[in-house]
Amino acid sequence: MQQIVDFLLSSNGLAFGVALLIFIITLFLVVKRLIGFLITLLLLAFAIVSGFFVANQDLLRNILKNYTGQATPEEQDTLNQLKAQFYKGYEELKTEIKEQKDAFSKILDKNKQEDQKK
Repeated sequence: MQQIVDFLLSSNGLAFGVALLIFIITLFLVVKRLIGFLITLLLLAFAIVSGFFVANQDLLRNILKNYTGQATPEEQDTLNQLKAQFYKGYEELKTEIKEQKDAFSKILDKNKQEDQKK
């Protein structure tokens, strides 16, 4: 019994449990005819992939680490320029929207005053 509990608490056991759960849910939905063949294939493929990545968490973590944060100095300069342009455009849009908001509020106030006079 202890061996079964140890297996289920290991990463391989967790991967097996996740994949088995998705498989059982998919099987239930197919038997009840709530999903079609293509969705069944998609869910079963997802069960296999999710089981693989749960079992190989370290591999996934290394892939994600290598994918992000590894910019060359030239790429970093380009990213900094894009960030500066983005913030400049954002500030310009912010001031333009504020000006338009003020203009609309003046128009609304003027219309309210005209309505009160009538």
